Amino acid sequence: MPRVRQSEHPTRTLLVDTATRLIEQHGPTGFTVEMLLQESGVSKGSLYHHFHDFTDVLEESVVRTYLNSVEEDLAALAWMVGNSPQPEQLRESLLSIVRISSTEHRATQRMRRVHLLSMSNHGTDGMKAKLAYHQTRSIHALADIVRMAQELRVVKPEFDPVALSGVVLALVFGRVVSDVSESPIPDELWTPTILRFLETAFV
Repeated sequence: MPRVRQSEHPTRTLLVDTATRLIEQHGPTGFTVEMLLQESGVSKGSLYHHFHDFTDVLEESVVRTYLNSVEEDLAALAWMVGNSPQPEQLRESLLSIVRISSTEHRATQRMRRVHLLSMSNHGTDGMKAKLAYHQTRSIHALADIVRMAQELRVVKPEFDPVALSGVVLALVFGRVVSDVSESPIPDELWTPTILRFLETAFV
């Protein structure tokens, strides 16, 4: 049963949660309004009472789908840092984050997130602002960890934390270029190259 969000009508919550689930199953353009209505059990009249149109539902669901993926990443970061009290442990945790995030089996997740971000070019100003907000949170959460690593003398102080975080995320999600090629670069070649590049930032 979907959890009713504060100040949100239960039907609106149900429609967004159902659309979010359909996005995860079929992608943001892989289902129709009819599928949404059938899956949710909501009438077309109720949909148009709570949303301007199907695109409005889709945009809200895209934002929440992206938010879910960001929250998962931030929770993982917080856990790894919380369990890395020593400089060497923090260093290994930072490298592990990149190593795990850029593996071959994360290809679908990378593609989905890049696709969701690309949709902001065609969405409303509200959708763009929401996606930008959540992406900024992700960058700054990583930047906070970089600052901690600089204080512990794990990362060189000359690197700007926000810029370095943006570069790391670009490297991780930039692997979609390889993911969609005829001959994707395997982990045993990709991972050492990325880690060797990142080593330049460590003390």
